[in-house]
Formats: sequence, structure tokens, C-alpha cells
Amino acid sequence: MNPSVSASYGESESMPPGNEFGFFMVNSATWKIPRTFTMPTPGAALSHGNTLQMTHPPFPLPPAVFTGESRANPADAALDWLIRGWTLFAQDKLRWCLLSIFFCALVVAPAALHSRALWLSLLLMPFFAAGWHELCRMKETADETKRRPLPGDFFAGFTAPLLLVPGILGAGALWLAWTGLLFMFSLAAAPGSSAAFWLMAILYCLFLPIPALPLGMTFLFAPPLIYPCRLPPVRALKASFTACRKNIAPLFLLAMLLSLLAFAALLSFGLLLPIALPVAFAAWRAACHDIFIAL
Repeated sequence: MNPSVSASYGESESMPPGNEFGFFMVNSATWKIPRTFTMPTPGAALSHGNTLQMTHPPFPLPPAVFTGESRANPADAALDWLIRGWTLFAQDKLRWCLLSIFFCALVVAPAALHSRALWLSLLLMPFFAAGWHELCRMKETADETKRRPLPGDFFAGFTAPLLLVPGILGAGALWLAWTGLLFMFSLAAAPGSSAAFWLMAILYCLFLPIPALPLGMTFLFAPPLIYPCRLPPVRALKASFTACRKNIAPLFLLAMLLSLLAFAALLSFGLLLPIALPVAFAAWRAACHDIFIAL
């Protein structure tokens, strides 16, 4: 026969004033659990009028505020991120391929046909990156939340106007690099130009990736930190740079693996692009999940 369990709450009448406790009766055993109790002030008589009242904090506790804190990962985490990206793609291949074709028609193709469309695509890239991240995150948590990602979630980033800040900075940095490159080649190709101009143009091309690396580190994780984490743009850019600095080895290895994937898509004349794009974005989402706490 199972022992009966009864619970009741009350106050102990035998206790002196100033030491009231609530208690529970479970299986004839008394466990005294303080709920609201009073403590006498030091050096004072034990009385109701000279006591300090203490109460429990509210429950449930409010969720912790996301600060952009990141953690380091081993170098072999890059392979795990790529495998998780492929696994996420394999769960719904047709939908991811259709979304990739839509993304290419909306962003990649216009950027390849006209220079103005290229700058517009760069300006809006943080919005689309946030949309990709949101789709991958919802796909990962679909079994828990019982909500499947919808096509409209691809444009979820457009509800956060602050994503325009990294877009402007990224497009502006690329515009400066591209303008300087064209200027150097125009000087080198001018009639009567000496070999020094050619040397300067070659050195410019060689050293261009040096400032591009910290810029890429600054922008890599900024979109998901702004949306859905709602960090201010400056704090998001700083947090992205710090996270990349802590994870140089796995991110470098992931970049090499994704470069091989992009090269394979290029060799196939774009036929593998609908597969390469969602795998790359899903691997990037896996990196976000492992690098940032509670993202």
C-alpha cells in the first residue's frame, strides 16, 4: 500500500514571535520551509515591532539578457558544422533547393548582371542572412516548438531595420576597395606609365585581403546578433569580431571546406548551387549555435 501524501500550509503556533515559518506535512514528517519569515534585529528584544521581514524572490525568474558572450571551439568543430549543415539540408532537400533558386533569382542573378544591383544586394545581404539563420533555427527546433518554418520566415530579417547598419558598412568597405583597385589599374594602364605603377597595382591586389579579414570577422555573425537577439549594431559587430578571434582555427577550416564546395558548384556551371547555398548557410548557423551562448 502506497503511503498517503498530504500537504498543508500553516504557521507554527508554538514558535515565539519573530520566528514564524510555513511548513509542509509529508508522510507524517514535518519539513519546515521558510516562505515569509522574520528575523530579530541585532541587540533588540524579540518582538513583532522590531523585526526584519524577508520574502522569496518572484517566480519564475525572468530570462537572462543576451550579452553576445561567446566561447572557443576546437578546430575539428568545423567538420561537425559542415556535417550538421548537410544533415539539416537532407531533412527537406526539395524545399531548400527551391529556396536557393529563389534566393539566386532575387539576389545573385541581378548582382551578376548589373553593378548597381550588386551594391543593392550587398546592402540587403544582412537581412537575407538573418532570414537564412531564422529558417535554419526554426528547422532545428521544429520538433520542440511544433512549428514548421514558412516561406515568409525568409524575410524575417526585414523586421529589424538596424540590420541596415552592417549592410551599409560592408557595402561601403567593398566600394572603397573596388574603387581603389580600379584607380590603381587605370594608373597602371595609362600611356607612359612606368613599371612602378604596375608594381603598386600588384601590391594593392596582394595586400587587399589584409583589411578584408578583420572586416569579414566583424560582419560574419552580426546579422543573427541583431536579429533575433536584438543587440545594438555596434555591440553586435564587436561581439562578432571577438567570437571570430576566439575561433580562428575552426572558422578558417570551415572557410576552406566551403570554398571547396563553392568551387564544385562553379565547376558544375551553377547546377550544384541550390545545394551548396543551403548547406553553407546551415553550417554557418551551426557555428553560431556552438560559438554563442544561448543563441
